[in-house]
Amino acid sequence: VAVTRVSGQLRAYVNGVLKTGPHTVTNDYTRTLFYIGATFDTYSMEGYITNIRLVVGNALYSGNTYTVPTKPLAAITDTVFLLTADTTATYITDTGPNNIAITNNSAGNSDVISWYNDTPFV
Repeated sequence: VAVTRVSGQLRAYVNGVLKTGPHTVTNDYTRTLFYIGATFDTYSMEGYITNIRLVVGNALYSGNTYTVPTKPLAAITDTVFLLTADTTATYITDTGPNNIAITNNSAGNSDVISWYNDTPFV
C-alpha cells in the first residue's frame, strides 16, 4: 500500500496499482503524533505491518502504476521516518536518518506488538 500527496492531490495504491484518486485535499496535517496501525482513539488493526517510509517533499509515485519493492525499503532523499521491522532489534525502531522515538502504546492492552519472522518479499 502506498499513499501520496502531490500539490494537494491524494492518491492511494495497492500492489503498485492506483486504486483511488487523485482526490483534492486541502488539509495541512499538522499533528505532531503519527499513529501506525491505530487511530488516536480506540481503534486498532489486527494484522502485520512492515516497511513504512514517510517522505516529505518528494512524491515517489504519481502515475497509475509503480514497481512494487522486492526488498526492505531504504532511506532515500527527504525520508523523515523509516520502519523496516526486518529484525527483532529494529521492529519498533525508526531506522531512517532522524531516529524518531517510537512509543509502544499497546502495553497493558489486549493488543500486542511483536516481531514476526516472515517476510512480505518473495
